Amino acid sequence: MTTKDYIKLLVIAAGYTKNIKIDIDQYGIDRMYSVYAEKFEYIDDGTDDIVIDDNETYEDKQILSIQDEPCLLTLIREIIDNKTEDCVYKLNHLPLYEITDDKTRENVLYVDKQLQDGLKRDIAIMKPVDEYIGKIDPCKDAPNCKGDFDDSDTCHGFWKCTHQYHNNCPLVHDHHKLSYELRHAYRKYAYKDNGRLLPDEKKLLTEHNLI
Repeated sequence: MTTKDYIKLLVIAAGYTKNIKIDIDQYGIDRMYSVYAEKFEYIDDGTDDIVIDDNETYEDKQILSIQDEPCLLTLIREIIDNKTEDCVYKLNHLPLYEITDDKTRENVLYVDKQLQDGLKRDIAIMKPVDEYIGKIDPCKDAPNCKGDFDDSDTCHGFWKCTHQYHNNCPLVHDHHKLSYELRHAYRKYAYKDNGRLLPDEKKLLTEHNLI
């Protein structure tokens, strides 16, 4: 591994995974190290109102910029000092040569970001039905949920639901069945797939005030 490869790996480990540029300039027996890198989600909006001075970063650490550092140990320390909270565990399964390969690394991170963005969007879209399902959970009203309880251990501060223990509570089973039906129907409705929303599904959502 070359010195440049080692610096690059260190920059990636610090959370700066995009547009990595490392220059090592030789001046006689002296060397000058310069590093520039961005966090993966950073987008350059083209404005010039924020200027990065030598050996400084944005306060939110979107960009790492270290210019003309004459000491390799100091450079390493500065990279470590400016590490971000981002976790790069999604690269852990890659061999070293793929981690340092810009195209491979950025493609892995791009795919992961697409998945995470899709998950966040789905959580936001399904939030109304998920909150409603939690609100009508019969276990939320325990021990006043008409379940079968053993109060012999209330000295430890909890009620023991024997139905839950034996997994035979009809209230819970009915709730799970209703939850599945509500989420299945609401997903069609929320994603504008009304062509496949069956009359019974539309009726179910209407009865529960979800549309």
